[in-house]
Amino acid sequence: MDYIVIGLGTYGQVVATELTKQGHTVIAVDSNDTLVDHIKDYVAAAYVLDATDEAAYAVLPIHKVNSVIITIGDNFGATIRIVALLKKNGVKSIFARAIDQIQRGILEAFELDCIMTPEEEAAHNFVQRFEFEGSVESYSVDKDHHVFSVRVTDAYHDIPLSSIGIDDIDGLKLLDIRRIQEYNNLLGLRVHNKLIVPNLSPSTKLQTNDELICYGTPSAYKRLCNELKKG
Repeated sequence: MDYIVIGLGTYGQVVATELTKQGHTVIAVDSNDTLVDHIKDYVAAAYVLDATDEAAYAVLPIHKVNSVIITIGDNFGATIRIVALLKKNGVKSIFARAIDQIQRGILEAFELDCIMTPEEEAAHNFVQRFEFEGSVESYSVDKDHHVFSVRVTDAYHDIPLSSIGIDDIDGLKLLDIRRIQEYNNLLGLRVHNKLIVPNLSPSTKLQTNDELICYGTPSAYKRLCNELKKG
């Protein structure tokens, strides 16, 4: 997929480079030429442009990408203006960053595809790592339920999915399995990407470093970990 990332501070640079590592085509934009110069070798294209200036959108291929992602954190006024200009130019899919709930509430009025609150999410997930002993990525759905990403160890390589016994754990549901695959991207570069394993069944063979994406309660997650340790 193709993305434009506007704002190349620390958060924006991570978003742009991680999307590129996953095989997506990224166009990076910032008014700071130093920041653009720093990232230009890691993305498909990088522009020194002021995205608050409507003239910038005559240059950017805003209608040829899947989404525009605004990652500005220190100038909410700029974020609002950029969102308004993108909307004015008919961009359908917009992601924007909010650093608190007040900013989030304002952005909700624009009916964006996604409002990112990385500071709050990072703090919440950091605390969750203590609860889950630092061994899992987790995202809160509500106070009682989470989405977990649990990595498969060597002990379960080439073993059928049914051997883990996920269906026997109350309060836990397997959503997907992500697997690292290698392929050539649109630029002809060899990249690694995590792709969903299709057509899951009890006989699906696991591979080392597969990620089990599960939904459930913390207690169900701990039971799953105990099952994995038995391997």
